[in-house]
Amino acid sequence: MRKILVPAIAALGLVTTAAHTRSNTPEGLSGQAVAWHLSHDGERAKLAFGVANSDQLALMMTCAAGDTDVAIYGDVQPIGAKMPGLAGPEVPDPLSGGDASEITLPLSDAGFADLSRRGRMVVTSDGQVFQLAATQQERRIVDRFLAYCRTGQA
Repeated sequence: MRKILVPAIAALGLVTTAAHTRSNTPEGLSGQAVAWHLSHDGERAKLAFGVANSDQLALMMTCAAGDTDVAIYGDVQPIGAKMPGLAGPEVPDPLSGGDASEITLPLSDAGFADLSRRGRMVVTSDGQVFQLAATQQERRIVDRFLAYCRTGQA
């Protein structure tokens, strides 16, 4: 399953460069810069950090309109993300297609406010703590994602 997800070295590279400003961020593995991206799949919104239009993602968050929690996928997890109890079957991981326990973070979490207002989200990967940065334009993308999760409107 991990072979399909972002390779550990690539994820670590994405995360370590994310603490820098956009202009100082080295190019991604495919020659494109890493950034925050918003997309929709049916009624679900997806906010991802990685290389656009590729499977080189360190983090993906999804929600449907009116959700109070955001589902988190990837090798990088926001600080405060929780694994729910064994309430039901595991859902397929949208990054790999394999089984994955859904990790969630409430929309009210301070990490979302920090990403929206200050352009940074504290995350962890393999026991290390990093910050993912967002430019002013990317903060507007984050705000659209959060607005869609809360109300169904962006």
